Order: sequence, then structure tokens, then C-alpha cells
Amino acid sequence: MEEGTKLILLDTAGSYSPVKVSNELSVVEKEATELFLLDLVFDLSDYFIFVVNDFTSLDQRYLDKLSRSLQYSANKTFREIIVVHNMKEVENTEILD
Repeated sequence: MEEGTKLILLDTAGSYSPVKVSNELSVVEKEATELFLLDLVFDLSDYFIFVVNDFTSLDQRYLDKLSRSLQYSANKTFREIIVVHNMKEVENTEILD
């Protein structure tokens, strides 16, 4: 990175977490907030690093949506997604193998 290059890291801190239901719109509001944040991060970001604990079908669906959005976006020049498994559950090298 060149000297003077500005970098901002946006962390969405995951999604699809449980919702504390306090009224009939709690789940809908949570989903709307998550969709808004994902759209905002997409618009602001040039590069995408996707960190997973387990690679679930929800992760697959999100990555597919992100990949399609990148392919059809006129203003994104870098259209690759970096996927990182954080190996959170790996306790020793035998499990890793």
C-alpha cells in the first residue's frame, strides 16, 4: 500500500443472529436493518473479505448474492471475494489435517 493511501475497514459483525422479540415487528425490523447494512456496505466497499466459522447454506446464499451483485455492478472494478475460514473450532493440528 502506498504511503498516504486511506483505508477504512467495515465489519458487519455477522448476520442472522437471534432476535429478541419485543413486539410483532421485531423480526421484520431486524431483517430490514441487516439488508440495509449489507446494501450500504456493498455500495461503500471496493474489496470484500468474507469470514466464516462454518460454511453454511446461508453463507453460500449470501456469497452467491454478493457475487452476482459484483458481476452486474457497473461501478465495481474488483469483482472477487476473499473467503476466510477463521478455524475457530480448531484446537490442534490433527483436527486441521
